[in-house]
Amino acid sequence: MVRILLWHGWILEGSGSNVYTAKVAEMWRRQGHDVTLVCQEQHPERFPFVDAWATAGAHGLSPAEPTGATPAEGRLLLVRPDIGSMLPVFVYDEYEGFEQVKRFVELTAEELDTYLARNVAALKAIAAETGPPDAVIAGHAVPGPVVARRAFGQGRYLAKIHGSDLEYALREQDRYVELAREGLEGARTVAGATRDVLERTASFVPSVAGRLVTVAPGVEVERFSPLPRREALLGVAARLEADPDTARGRADAVERRARQALAARDAAALDALAGAY
Repeated sequence: MVRILLWHGWILEGSGSNVYTAKVAEMWRRQGHDVTLVCQEQHPERFPFVDAWATAGAHGLSPAEPTGATPAEGRLLLVRPDIGSMLPVFVYDEYEGFEQVKRFVELTAEELDTYLARNVAALKAIAAETGPPDAVIAGHAVPGPVVARRAFGQGRYLAKIHGSDLEYALREQDRYVELAREGLEGARTVAGATRDVLERTASFVPSVAGRLVTVAPGVEVERFSPLPRREALLGVAARLEADPDTARGRADAVERRARQALAARDAAALDALAGAY
């Protein structure tokens, strides 16, 4: 069993990094590891792989609240850092539980410093209560790695690159390039799902080029497996039929043109009509 701390600054559904984080944490728990997932998820009870949840900050780590999840080989504790009423994001969206949501590039220097400091305090509180983790994984080029470095020290964590921060923070403001440099240069390894995202990371912080590792995200073979073509198409059709919001049918004009093209065996016309169906 490995004691893993995974830092992710947002929730566990919606965007790619949210879903990735949730699925990786779920898999580690299933494999028998002791996982501490640090994020801002407001409804931990909705996730069947979360055994308990707590909050952390300058006050320390709160008592864990069990969720009633079915036990697995491992255990997962979700910890929500106390960051106040504002949530910084790369791309604006609404988030339950926060009075204000601001893009990172819109933060004042004081707001950014406070956000980072509160996350650092949360990680230190977790370690003080539960002991130092065996492995620390910090998400994105910013802010995860700089938070992990300030909490645990150089060489004590792995940075996991996703990509949105590169385009919507580092590319827009030099202060995030400096924070990325501080965090990534202190990481033991900088991992990403593709060579492209790692090359873009190195274009901002060239000093980490020798520590880049591509880790393919993989797939849940129990959920995503090839089906025979007929079975797959019938399954999709059944789902569409059950969805009341799915538009059905074709315009009469398109239908007539399709019948005419079929009767004339006009392959070019059928190709042109394919996009209308």
